[in-house]
Amino acid sequence: MAEQKTLRASDAWYERDLRVLVALAEWDSQNVGREYLELSKLVDRLGLTEEDAPWVGKAVHRLDAAGFVSAEKVGDGTPWGCFVTDVTPAGLREAGAWPSAADAATALVNALFAQAKDLEPKDPESAGKLRELAKFLAEQGMDVAKHVAIAVLSHQVGA
Repeated sequence: MAEQKTLRASDAWYERDLRVLVALAEWDSQNVGREYLELSKLVDRLGLTEEDAPWVGKAVHRLDAAGFVSAEKVGDGTPWGCFVTDVTPAGLREAGAWPSAADAATALVNALFAQAKDLEPKDPESAGKLRELAKFLAEQGMDVAKHVAIAVLSHQVGA
């Protein structure tokens, strides 16, 4: 029996788009004003040449369509002309600059265990209840912990 081969396109996400998103997240962390990033400057930040601008622009358009960045398209006569105005919370999370739901849930469980340890000398009964809650969330309730942690984080950053 002949071996079946699966045809697949090259991996645009890991080869190009994620690299562009990470560079944009780094730019965003330094962008304290309402500046925007032109495509040519993004190409420079990536250490690429002007010849690479079309694939970088196409990546920005895909990232915008996916909700990871806010970009404005410009008719500057080049393929995929655009500039970036913002990286969204989803984009920051995907780039690793913001915690994922799992990261937030783990941090919540760790904070509960730490709080229980601090509370132990003064109120052993409450410390025990906190430990039980943390243990439950860690073992069986990670979905609940993820929702709680994301709600807390969203409230803290005003999202």
